Amino acid sequence: MNRIFSPDNLFFQSLARCVDVVGLSMLWLLLCFPVVTVGPATAALYHALCRVFHFHEDEGAFGLFFRSLKANLKQGILATLILAPFGVLLYFLHGIYTAAVVAEVSGSTMAYIYFLLLLIIPLGLVCWLFPLLGRFHFSLPDLFLTAFRLMVAHIPTTLALAALTVILYLIASWWLIFSFAAPGLWAVCAAPLLERAFARHIQREEE
Repeated sequence: MNRIFSPDNLFFQSLARCVDVVGLSMLWLLLCFPVVTVGPATAALYHALCRVFHFHEDEGAFGLFFRSLKANLKQGILATLILAPFGVLLYFLHGIYTAAVVAEVSGSTMAYIYFLLLLIIPLGLVCWLFPLLGRFHFSLPDLFLTAFRLMVAHIPTTLALAALTVILYLIASWWLIFSFAAPGLWAVCAAPLLERAFARHIQREEE
């Protein structure tokens, strides 16, 4: 009987992990409202859920999240400010291409498809950048350089991360309540892909 209500019970462990994913996802969404904190919030989200789900650490996910957020706040904001103008530019270009397709401008459909394919590059870079920020200590130039190198060196992983991001975004757009879990699910699903690549490069550095 005691085992049923034990915190080590599989049911309660699963419930705790669900609370971690949903709770940290909601924190992430809240911290994204100022926009400039998107970077450190993403780094903290990945760091906390990676440590809990991938490395099976007993430390609380919320404590890990806030410690990482505090440690990476300044650098994460700077990285976000660097990326923000490019994000705004891509947003307006997407609007222009979409309007051209709707207006049935000649060649606009193919141009729009090429534009979407090119978006894999900035999306892939971001998918590497902020997890790196959460897991390791880099200077700002080295952070961007390392993220770019990993993105190019692990193209299949980059494509998988981009696809994961798009799929979760589309599901959250169609089913709004899913957005309260989507950020955390992204971190949980991306961790095995990212950590495998990180481990290879750590081993090379040690050698």
